[in-house]
Amino acid sequence: MRNDIRTLFTKISITAFLLFLIAAIGATYWQFTHEQDRLVLCKYGELSFVGTAYLQNLPADTLLMADQGKLTPEDLYPILQKRTRAFKLNYEIPQNIQLKIIRLKDTATEIIFDDRGSQYSAKAYDLWLQMKEANKTDRETWRFVKWGKAHLLSVIHPVKIKQTMTGLLVLSQEDLSAYLTPIQNIFYPFALGALGLFVLFEIFIFLFLRPLNRSLKYLNENMKRLREGKPLLKPEFSSKCLSDEIYLLGDLQTHSKEVEAIKKEREEEQKQIKEFLSIVTAAAEGDFTVKANVTADALGALSDSFNLMIDDLSVLVRDVKKAAMQVADSTENILTNIDEMAKGAVDQAAQTENITGLAREMNDLISDTNESAQKAAQSAQKARDVATEGSEIVRKAIEGMHNIRDSVRESMKQVRFLDENSTRIGEISDFISEISSRTNLLALNASIEAARAGEAGKGFSVVADEIRNLAERTTTSAEEISKLIEAIQKSVSLTLQNIEKGNQEVGKGTRLMDSAGDALREILEKVNISSDSATKISEATKDQTKFSRQITISLEEIAGIARETADHAQQSKEAAAQLEALSMELNKAVEKFKLSN
Repeated sequence: MRNDIRTLFTKISITAFLLFLIAAIGATYWQFTHEQDRLVLCKYGELSFVGTAYLQNLPADTLLMADQGKLTPEDLYPILQKRTRAFKLNYEIPQNIQLKIIRLKDTATEIIFDDRGSQYSAKAYDLWLQMKEANKTDRETWRFVKWGKAHLLSVIHPVKIKQTMTGLLVLSQEDLSAYLTPIQNIFYPFALGALGLFVLFEIFIFLFLRPLNRSLKYLNENMKRLREGKPLLKPEFSSKCLSDEIYLLGDLQTHSKEVEAIKKEREEEQKQIKEFLSIVTAAAEGDFTVKANVTADALGALSDSFNLMIDDLSVLVRDVKKAAMQVADSTENILTNIDEMAKGAVDQAAQTENITGLAREMNDLISDTNESAQKAAQSAQKARDVATEGSEIVRKAIEGMHNIRDSVRESMKQVRFLDENSTRIGEISDFISEISSRTNLLALNASIEAARAGEAGKGFSVVADEIRNLAERTTTSAEEISKLIEAIQKSVSLTLQNIEKGNQEVGKGTRLMDSAGDALREILEKVNISSDSATKISEATKDQTKFSRQITISLEEIAGIARETADHAQQSKEAAAQLEALSMELNKAVEKFKLSN
């Protein structure tokens, strides 16, 4: 037990030391990383200030011409170099801080000025995403990377001239290796020392556990020999480790002999139990002819009880077998009767279903007939309504034709009267023409007489001229009236002819309308008869449909009862079949048993 505690303590010590070592290294690494981040942020603030101040001290016109490519690198470098040196002196900028002016060009960046010297200008520079981002967002960006042995911190400022973005960037860089080296000089020796300490601790643990491993090996070997019943080995070394366990193995070997004697007794009892179990197994399989061997020990009493139980079970199995045969015979008779009853119920249900189907078909036919009769009655009613309306329309048309005929006759009278008046107007017009001719002749004579009278007849001559002019106009008007009268007489003549033809057509139409009215009256009488007949047929089919539905419902109820009877008969048949199957299974189960005579 002491050795087990010692081993457990050793393992816990190793684990605790390892965890402490890992925690110490992790804490040191975290402190190193934290100091590095703090240094980078501090230097970033300085470089940001330097870059901003440097950008403000650069000449805007020079930068604009450099961006537009109007200045060559040879012309540009002296100007920027002078400004940069003055800026570093004024602001006391350390020499390890590099200042560059970069121009974005296609997919690369090009240095157009480097304060280290002209030999570094006009060289291609690697593409930085931070530079593109600064030029795109008009905000400064920064980046801290390890470049070979150097740790470069770079801050990029976009160049804006007159509120307009250019393709130029101001880059301020500083190598932080000089600041990070002391921190690394502290971390790496500590890590190496901790690793060496861990290795020494592992060597110490190995040397400490070596005797324990030898003792465990000896103990395992003796345990194996003890299980196999072989004599134990004596230890070939002197060690305090596991000494109690070694002496305990000797005691175990002594007790193993006693266990061997008890084992032989148990084997003999096991043999008797196996024989008894074989007899019990045969009885369990249905062989009741076997008998157990009765002895004087406790197992003999158990064998005697087993024999009595076998005798009782034999009597019980005989009775069960007899009852099973009787149940099987009775079940077979019941199954035969139920089968016949089920067949009859099924036939009855099938016939009832057929009758119900025919009744449904008859009901459908009657329903269709009823619908057709109702439609016919409705059609007849509509036909009667249409015929009535047609008769009324024809009656009104006949009256209208008669009115038209009377109007035509009256028009003929008026036209004839107009013809007569136009003739009289023509005669009057001729009379006026004759009067105007005579008046003209009289005026001419008066003019002649006035001319003869000289100065005394001048006034009368004027009047005679006016009368003559009036007579001429009257003659002209009379001629025009005569022409109009002739045109009117021609129109009246044509109108009179058309009216006479219309009167003849109206007479024919009146006779046709009278004939149509007589035909419609006959149709209306026939339609009334058809409508009354269709109505009576519809009422009769309604009653027939009602009775047919009642018959169908009754047949469906009978069919349902027949189906239920068939289902109950089938269920009874299934129950009887199950009972027969159970009786057969019981009989088979009883047949397994072998019974003595």
